[in-house]
Amino acid sequence: MNCVRLFLTDRTVSALNLYSRTPHGFSDDDREHSIALAAHIAVAIRSSQLVDQLRSAVDARTVIGQATGILMERSDLDAFNAFTVLTTVASQLERRVADVAEELVITRRLPGTPPGTGRPERESYRPPS
Repeated sequence: MNCVRLFLTDRTVSALNLYSRTPHGFSDDDREHSIALAAHIAVAIRSSQLVDQLRSAVDARTVIGQATGILMERSDLDAFNAFTVLTTVASQLERRVADVAEELVITRRLPGTPPGTGRPERESYRPPS
């Protein structure tokens, strides 16, 4: 068995485990090649992770923008105050802003509001004018 750590600088990404059917089946050259292969695999894995993170960030930004637009229209707020409402609600509910925004976009109700009103139960949700 030949095990190689997949890492970038000081962060381990995963491991590459190679198996041989025979005892001592890996030569020194095989071990050197596996180290080079592991470096390429680590870079590919990390790149894939970064793409996923960027995609999630873009999706979150989109849904936050949609929720902000809904609040602007419904409550006659500017963009700053609508975003402040989202962040205040998220903070009070101890949830991520993107999750609160997604719930508003899907249900058309701000989390923490009574059914049918779409308005916060407490005045503290609405920023001062």
